[in-house]
Amino acid sequence: MTNLPAPLDPHDLIDQRPLIVRPTRKNPWAKNVVAIVLGDIAGLFLRGVIAIPLFFVFRSDDALPSDLMLLLELFTAFVAGATTGTLVPRFGWIFGLLTQTLEIVLTGIVIGFWAYLVVTDPAVEVSFDPLRAPLMRLMLYAMVTAALGGFVGEKYRESVLTFLASTFGAVAGGIGCAVYALGSIAQLWFLYLGGKAAFEERAIFKAVCYVFVVGPVASYGISLLLFACLLAGGWVFKRIYNWYMPDLDLEPLDW
Repeated sequence: MTNLPAPLDPHDLIDQRPLIVRPTRKNPWAKNVVAIVLGDIAGLFLRGVIAIPLFFVFRSDDALPSDLMLLLELFTAFVAGATTGTLVPRFGWIFGLLTQTLEIVLTGIVIGFWAYLVVTDPAVEVSFDPLRAPLMRLMLYAMVTAALGGFVGEKYRESVLTFLASTFGAVAGGIGCAVYALGSIAQLWFLYLGGKAAFEERAIFKAVCYVFVVGPVASYGISLLLFACLLAGGWVFKRIYNWYMPDLDLEPLDW
């Protein structure tokens, strides 16, 4: 007689399943608030970097044209929303929208005040419509763009982080070159002062101090300051990245 195996108990199968422990987020609200702040900082930083050359090229009457101002506003909102969206695990579009908190509050106040006037005075409906005002439409466009950026940042997190890292790296490199150039210009300036002191004022000691002491110290000091700023920026970026890394299934930075 063949010995048949004993039937399996369903409870045994359940007990044999591996226990999956999902890590819980530490300080989720703090991370979300910091993500919103970082998104605003990123958007404003890139806006300033782009606005400076545009201001010198396209300015008219000491101001940028309205279409460029619109593009800059939408660009700032999208970068802020996308940056925030990459740092939150879910609902990136909501947190991207929250980067425009000031616009949300102002829009709610204006629309609420308008609705109150419409209810109390029907004549206001024709003479006053805040949604037709250029500034109100700009804020509404910025909110929609920020929400779209948050959605894109969450959906394409790694691509957006790579793009932002390369962009900020290029900007930091450009700023570093500018600061290094300032160090060289400072050394040339002290060479000029040294020559002026030697040939016009006949102050040889003063000229030697300018050329061999003050000039090199200023140039090397600016270079060291640049190097320290780059190290500090890299350290801050690493700390922020590693703080969010466990929640986003990303590889930690170990440099």
